[in-house]
Amino acid sequence: MSMATIHTLSPEVLALIFEWCSESGPGPRRPYTATAPLLLTRISHHWRNVALSTPSLWCSLQLGIDRLGVRLPFLRRWLGRSGSLPLALDLAYNYTWAVPTAIDGVLRPHANQIEWLRLYFPCSDLVRIGRLAFPKLRYLDYNWNDVDDTKLANVDLFACAPQLSELCTRGHSLPSLLVQSQFPWAQLTTFECFGYSQHDCLQVLRLAPSLQCCTLIDETQQ
Repeated sequence: MSMATIHTLSPEVLALIFEWCSESGPGPRRPYTATAPLLLTRISHHWRNVALSTPSLWCSLQLGIDRLGVRLPFLRRWLGRSGSLPLALDLAYNYTWAVPTAIDGVLRPHANQIEWLRLYFPCSDLVRIGRLAFPKLRYLDYNWNDVDDTKLANVDLFACAPQLSELCTRGHSLPSLLVQSQFPWAQLTTFECFGYSQHDCLQVLRLAPSLQCCTLIDETQQ
């Protein structure tokens, strides 16, 4: 296709081509300037306008959040371009820096869009994120290694996630908070955990009577 032909395409057709270019494997993808969708915003003014106004290009993201939170504005802009479409997010924080990231403030306006969520954040962020309402959340993956139950008293994590059915967790033990709170165990159909003791695994089986698929992985034996 010649450049002249490309420039005659309607924005609707160009958007469909952009969607095809942005398709990748399952799960969120990292934002590289050399690949779609960011690459599409760097070709021409016209392409940039079409790319930025095509919500389906911005529904998936894997992103590391630095200690100063300078990438939060990037995350906010990315999510803002997604319109009202479902979101899949894989967000991580550098644990060597114990600085609150205010990530909950960025996620709150889009919490009703999030269907797939993987988080690697400190306990302080877990509390704030877990209090948000996620009406469409179906899959949650969280690392519990630094959870301090003394900081989480009377906190019902993800209690407002009526469609949550899949949970993947990693940690040294099952936080007592998850046992004592209103976490929606009863509605889970799929559970996967890494590093839990036999006692913790038995607790999970008691808490989640609707499980259809349960994977228990002992990391010490790998």
